[in-house]
Amino acid sequence: MSQDEAGNSHRRELYRQRMAAETPEVREARLARRRVTDRARRDSETPEAREARLAADRVRRDTETPEAREARLAADRARRDAETPEVREARLACSKKSLR
Repeated sequence: MSQDEAGNSHRRELYRQRMAAETPEVREARLARRRVTDRARRDSETPEAREARLAADRVRRDTETPEAREARLAADRARRDAETPEVREARLACSKKSLR
């Protein structure tokens, strides 16, 4: 199993655990926040802007070398692994506030 596959497997397991521990009220609040942000994003983006964003994403994905991709993913993993539970909670709380 490659490092990417192991990381993805680990993330999927953490996601499953988080979802299993979620109460119905928390789940509904999370989905409501997602609906609001998705709707706002969709309503504010013109078709031309959407196509430009998707084209830029394709170019970025297609031009990234495997080494650069691995370095980017390793940096993300290192940042996540170095995060204390308190810092993680604070970061998630801030991102939740910005969704309101």
